[in-house]
Amino acid sequence: MFREYGTTLTRRLMSEIFKIPKIVPVNKKHCVTIDGEQHEVTLDKKLEVLQHGEENFMWKDNKLVLKPKPRSKTVHPVLKQAEKGYFFEQQDIHWPSDIGKGGLAWQIESE
Repeated sequence: MFREYGTTLTRRLMSEIFKIPKIVPVNKKHCVTIDGEQHEVTLDKKLEVLQHGEENFMWKDNKLVLKPKPRSKTVHPVLKQAEKGYFFEQQDIHWPSDIGKGGLAWQIESE
């Protein structure tokens, strides 16, 4: 009755789907590219590399390891004992009360 909708064609093809032999899953190889070289790794390592990014890994002693994070080179002032410095009200750095000998001074210290 409704041949243009393909209901009889669909029924005929559905029986053929069940006759197709089951495909055996193939062992998939997982590869990552580190420093321009492609290496085969386990699925867990591949997922870890995808999470952190390929540029953050390196080969060390034939093992795939994360690159060490660069240390920050920030410079910030620190309160240190000085010859001449501030004295604070109730040890609150926002309320300097006096400047004198043996007080605290802001000095730049790098990490």
